Amino acid sequence: MSSSSGDPTVALFFAASSYSVEFDRIIPVLRSKVPSLQHIIGCTGFGVIGGSAEGPQEVEGEPALSLTLGVLPGVQVTAHHMSNQEVPDADARQETWQDFMHTSIDMPPDHSTSFVVVADPTFHRVSDLLAGLDYAYPEASKIGGFVSSATQTAKRALWCWSADKSNQSDDGIMMGGAAVLSLQGPVRIEPIVAQGCRPLTDTTWLVDKCENNIIMQVRGVGQPSWKAMPPLAALQHDLCSLTTKDDREDVSNNLTLAVAPDDFKDESELDANDFLIRGIIGMDPKGGAIAVGETVGVGKRIRFMVRDKEGAKQDLQNHALAYKRRELQASMEGKSLGQAFGALIFTCNGRGRNLFNELSYDSRKIAEFIPVPSSGFLCNGEIGQIARTTALHGFTCAVGVLRAGPVSEQ
Repeated sequence: MSSSSGDPTVALFFAASSYSVEFDRIIPVLRSKVPSLQHIIGCTGFGVIGGSAEGPQEVEGEPALSLTLGVLPGVQVTAHHMSNQEVPDADARQETWQDFMHTSIDMPPDHSTSFVVVADPTFHRVSDLLAGLDYAYPEASKIGGFVSSATQTAKRALWCWSADKSNQSDDGIMMGGAAVLSLQGPVRIEPIVAQGCRPLTDTTWLVDKCENNIIMQVRGVGQPSWKAMPPLAALQHDLCSLTTKDDREDVSNNLTLAVAPDDFKDESELDANDFLIRGIIGMDPKGGAIAVGETVGVGKRIRFMVRDKEGAKQDLQNHALAYKRRELQASMEGKSLGQAFGALIFTCNGRGRNLFNELSYDSRKIAEFIPVPSSGFLCNGEIGQIARTTALHGFTCAVGVLRAGPVSEQ
């Protein structure tokens, strides 16, 4: 991937776990073949995403390696590995995060900051890391995923190497932790985060009463004649909109909950990009309460969602269309978004062939709307932004579109 011509200085690679006997040779070989490289990060994946003569390809459970070389003139790059013990508190001062990330919090107006985060599943400080990056770099894009492997017993690996760091091994293999690639300059990453769900109905509910992750009472938004009710009653209300018993049973097995982090955005403007999907982890048939896999506060807006094959297809299509509409709107307003020159794709290992009954669905659907070279892997958890909040997701396709130059008036 290149925003200009020149020698590549950055490499991202994703490898199948079947290459485990060669893990210690990957970075030395890369450095030998491409001596201009200054920063390298990579990991193993359940599946590997890269280009082919037929277009983007997702290779699942078979030997494959995807390599992306970056030529990014004028862009300051850092590749930083961290352990659980090294991560600052999420509410640490901005300057603390700046020193830790080796990435400035002050940027010229025509420059952008973007982060690519790749972490091992044992990295339990991921929420602190993402919250800290959001706090210290609120305007920066963040995208990435959790390392995976072909099977539960297959070896997984994480690599991080920089020419400017002396306290590292030549093979760049890291035992756990997280690797973060930061880009600062005339290039930016535009995130697309499709969480694989469709709304059960058009109804939005407002949380009236809750405790931590347990919702006890809701009321319909824009429905003054409706009385407040337990969320289980609200769910039954939405389910009644389905025409057949079979439809209701199918949906009941795939229900999730969407929470809007932004409390102030007008109801008429809310779309899929504004909701964070979380699992329903328990229901109280007697009291009507619902437990969710996320702390929920009073005043939060929620929707009941369905996570299935058709929902995943519809959601990805809607996000891609919304992306193209934003491009068109910018063009009509006389703004230059810069040339798109690549895409990083971090999609769930529960999607792919297991969900769509076909290979490469996510990457090829993205290529229909954004025809640029792509790379990535099938993750054990995906990282992306929803309403300016970066979170760890599941069943998600998180895409980072690389563009050259800042947004500017033509």
